[in-house]
Amino acid sequence: MARVAIAVLVFACSLGAAVAAPPATSPREVMAHHIAAVKKDDVDGVMQDYAADAVFVTPTETLIGTASIRKFFEHLATEHRDWKSYNVTQEVKTEGVVLQKEVTSGKVEVFVVRHGKIVFQTLPG
Repeated sequence: MARVAIAVLVFACSLGAAVAAPPATSPREVMAHHIAAVKKDDVDGVMQDYAADAVFVTPTETLIGTASIRKFFEHLATEHRDWKSYNVTQEVKTEGVVLQKEVTSGKVEVFVVRHGKIVFQTLPG
């Protein structure tokens, strides 16, 4: 009986190791994941960061919802940009507002992160 209990305990512990890590929740964690996914052209990874009803404002259009935002990132991924030269600094403000500055151009993107998801983003022209 003791051997069965130990075997069950060992099995249960091994299941715990297979459980995925909890999703990023802080604005800083969300943004770190977001930039890493963008630089890999990982559209599925990028989309994990957006709320279903997110708003993304580009210089030419306003995208509402993940279906529209996904199309933007699918197109971006086909361009196969050299992301090695894309370096940003991020400043996390109160209420989940993140200012992301592209180092070379000085352009600033604004993100709003709520409950572990990007709910608003602007993309400078």
